[in-house]
Amino acid sequence: MQCSGGGTDDHHCLCRDWRWNASRRALCHPFMAPSPPHASLFARSPCFGRASRIVVCCRWAICEGFSRGLRERHSSRDIQTARDRSPPVRVSGVRFYCSGQISTGVSRRFRGSSNGLRLARTSTSRRPQTRVNNGDEFSKGGNDLRNNGVAEFFRKAQVIVRVCDVLREVSWTDDTISALNALDLEFDTFIVSQVLKSGIPADTAFGFFNWLKDLEGFSHSHHTYHAIIGCLAEARRIDDMQAVVEEFRKSCSVSGEVSVSFSDLLSWYGKAKSLDWGLKVWNQMKRFGATLTTESYNILIDLYAHHRLYDESVDFLSEMAQQGVLPNARTYTILIKHLAKANKLETAFEIFRRLPEMKLRPTMRQFSILVIGFSNVGNAVMVRLLLDQLREEGRRPEREVHYAVRALKKQGKLTEAESIARDFFLDSCTKEETVEVLDMSDEDTLDMEGTDDEADQVCAKHAWKTFALWFNPNALASVLRTWTPSTELSLTEANVAWNAMLVDGVLRGFKKAEMAWKFYCWVERQPGYRHDNYSIYRMILILARQGYAEAVDLFVQARCEGRQFSMCAINNIIRAYGIAKNWKEAVRMFRKIELLNLKPNEATYLAMIRILVNTQNVIKALKFLWEMEEAGFKPGVETYTIFVKHFGQARDAQMAHLMFERILESGNKPNAKAYTALIDAYCQAGNSDAALKLYEDMAGTGLKLTAATRSLLIRSLHRDNNLRAAIGLERDAVSSISPDCTQKAISGDFVWVYDLYSKNLAGNLKSG
Repeated sequence: MQCSGGGTDDHHCLCRDWRWNASRRALCHPFMAPSPPHASLFARSPCFGRASRIVVCCRWAICEGFSRGLRERHSSRDIQTARDRSPPVRVSGVRFYCSGQISTGVSRRFRGSSNGLRLARTSTSRRPQTRVNNGDEFSKGGNDLRNNGVAEFFRKAQVIVRVCDVLREVSWTDDTISALNALDLEFDTFIVSQVLKSGIPADTAFGFFNWLKDLEGFSHSHHTYHAIIGCLAEARRIDDMQAVVEEFRKSCSVSGEVSVSFSDLLSWYGKAKSLDWGLKVWNQMKRFGATLTTESYNILIDLYAHHRLYDESVDFLSEMAQQGVLPNARTYTILIKHLAKANKLETAFEIFRRLPEMKLRPTMRQFSILVIGFSNVGNAVMVRLLLDQLREEGRRPEREVHYAVRALKKQGKLTEAESIARDFFLDSCTKEETVEVLDMSDEDTLDMEGTDDEADQVCAKHAWKTFALWFNPNALASVLRTWTPSTELSLTEANVAWNAMLVDGVLRGFKKAEMAWKFYCWVERQPGYRHDNYSIYRMILILARQGYAEAVDLFVQARCEGRQFSMCAINNIIRAYGIAKNWKEAVRMFRKIELLNLKPNEATYLAMIRILVNTQNVIKALKFLWEMEEAGFKPGVETYTIFVKHFGQARDAQMAHLMFERILESGNKPNAKAYTALIDAYCQAGNSDAALKLYEDMAGTGLKLTAATRSLLIRSLHRDNNLRAAIGLERDAVSSISPDCTQKAISGDFVWVYDLYSKNLAGNLKSG
């Protein structure tokens, strides 16, 4: 006779007896990990999946129920999976338990809801992070726009527009000075720095900068100095730039401000594409013992590749790996850019496609580079593939689409260009606007040079050409600190022609969901504007990252209105709830997906499992693991490693070993993270012999331990008086230590990238 779990009655009785005996042992000692009898029999039986489920549920029901009180008495040896139960707190009529301490912002209510959506609820979300200053002086000092309000922001915006109009029309002459004097404007460092960053000619910018020195009541700050130096660097006016840098140093010595650093100099020479001066700064950094960061290597690699000195570029890349300096997203952007410029587009795309395996999210700049490259050679298939991926991730591809349409037209691919324009502007453009896209000029072109920061893509020099107003979305979001009737009046009187791209940029600048929601609702009521998929998705992400349940409601409402979201975008919403540690809403989001007839993919299940394990809800995570298997997805090494690490931290070595065996039975090979997690589990449980044997197996596969795990294993061997093995480990070569599991994983991929890059570019013809 078969039991409900799919096994025999013997299996069922065996689990029942084990549950009783295990509960007695748990009462005797809170840290004794109860183990099921004949665990290996379960592992080899045809109904292993069902039997292991019974074992896991029984074990963790015991750990959560019988021995909770005893664990709390041993707080110094507390198992990380035991949730701290604080006294129940009643907030807004909802009873819940706080973990550790009571959040001060648990009750948040929105007013002014849109589209009938009721945004009033209790949240256990974490506090928002402190706003990061982007270098504009509105965040501190006498020119604090946040205190002056929205009206002051738009007043200064109008001043910036008037000054830029004068400086763009003529070169710097006496007539320019007369025109500026005729404006009768009051200048401050915020206005000046924004004017210098607006893309005016370098000659005019330099003349304007020098003219301000004699202006009564005005003195330059480090913001204006950085702005003019960056402008001169882009124009490659090295002599003028060096003169301003020296002047800046002298002013810093007088005012006591932080002077120019080596990193600043290297960055400016990198922007000026000056290899000789960049190398001089690099040698000075080495001579004075300055830290050689990832960005320092990036600049030199970029400079060498820009001058087509590919062999030297490869050498610097090799030195970067040998010094243990981890590459970042910008490193790969530089490699992709120069491979694309050398017409190695397939190789560049291979690196791009490998980025998610390195735990790196592809940047907008990387997408732009590949779209430019494939568009210029008329490869419409790859262009559409990249644009589709951008749309699936919830990113706005307008600029990339504009460039692709123009480039494909030049290559004679009129049908493909029309198809892309219609598909990607269906939601945000009328038929006439789509035709205008096909016939637009080459102004505001997209190029391969730029930054990896997605926000800078939105705030680029020519991003808001259609507006008769200087506009910085992040700056506007910064001044919107409170929402009052005067705030709405100031926004209305500004007469900004709002569109979805501009609204998306402003929403990205908010750090508080309350203010973002109020702006979102207000702008929706403006004539001629309606939210598109991207702005709705942005608002959902903002709400989810701060743990608000209304993100799920807004998503459901958008779906009911016919809005389409890819599973990639939905997975990002679930991960956002993971950032806020709000597992309940993540689960609710998952269930809503099923109710809306959407099919979760493997990444969805993995995101749910990670969130639940990180919030100490292991039983629920195991249930999702079973659902994942029943849905036809085969859990991978990463999925099981999450459980191995968790059970190891809970000092349950047998359960960690059981999950490790599942990796082997699935036909996969454990990676360094899986081995390290199980070795940690054995060491935490005091089983140094098993940890040492596993370490030997790991060494046989060519994988390496982290420094922290090696130290833990040595201490465990000393504690068990296994001095010979401990001394042997201490004598191992330093090269066998990897600083971090993540670094090891990235370094392995980095070696692959290095080989690919050097193979395609090293030995090419050099030219100065």
